[in-house]
Amino acid sequence: RIWFEAGIETTYDSNVFYFSRDEMDDFDTGGNANGHFTNVNSIDDVIFSPGFELAYKDLFRGHTLKSGIVVTPHFYTYNKIKDYEDYRFYVRQYLNKDEFLGFDYARTPEYREGNFYDRDDARYKKATYSEDRFTLAYNRPFGEDTSAMAQYFYVTDDYNNDFDEYDLDSHALRLTLRKAFTEDFTGRIFGEYANENAQGDMGATARVESDPSRQIWKVNLRGTYDVTSDLQMYLQYGLWFIDYTTSHSVADDPYHAERD
Repeated sequence: RIWFEAGIETTYDSNVFYFSRDEMDDFDTGGNANGHFTNVNSIDDVIFSPGFELAYKDLFRGHTLKSGIVVTPHFYTYNKIKDYEDYRFYVRQYLNKDEFLGFDYARTPEYREGNFYDRDDARYKKATYSEDRFTLAYNRPFGEDTSAMAQYFYVTDDYNNDFDEYDLDSHALRLTLRKAFTEDFTGRIFGEYANENAQGDMGATARVESDPSRQIWKVNLRGTYDVTSDLQMYLQYGLWFIDYTTSHSVADDPYHAERD
């Protein structure tokens, strides 16, 4: 009924700070105007993410009830300022074989997004946020090798005091289709829509503050292969499109207005 699992995931990210092409060129030529690249050691990085899960499983009204706690630290090879931890609690109640309802709560206490330009002080400062994520899920099988999952996400981001205007709350819907092509290979495709609204304190300055409100569309393809009963590998490709929705002019909000 009680068990412990551990594993590790390795990720290569070609742009961990989400730099634009111009910013990449500026970094490559050694620029650091107004502290733009302070503590930035590389544009890309390799991230090692060991995960630890403690879980409990029992029967409730004749079906499996599972709950657990997951802790996942993330270690960056070159940009140590990006190191952070994720904590997650989940409950999953099965209704039939492979049909279940799930609830997740996850928290990231502090994530370093990068250096943002603070127009109050006319220089770049570190931008960090804490995040809380709530998820409701329903999974239903269709035959022995196909299933679909619907998920609703509610997310809040609370930025450090220099960037309160970036505080967000987000609502998202995701639909995932899963098909087992063989006993060892499973394919997944999911589509997601999210609407993120700025909720931060805009302050008492006369000028217009940044408004990072946006809509996001995502499509992901993933293939998973069971090498052995104890080793699983997957390949995933994702395409995201982000459309900033602020009504501000480019002059008032050059980082978000008319940008996608």
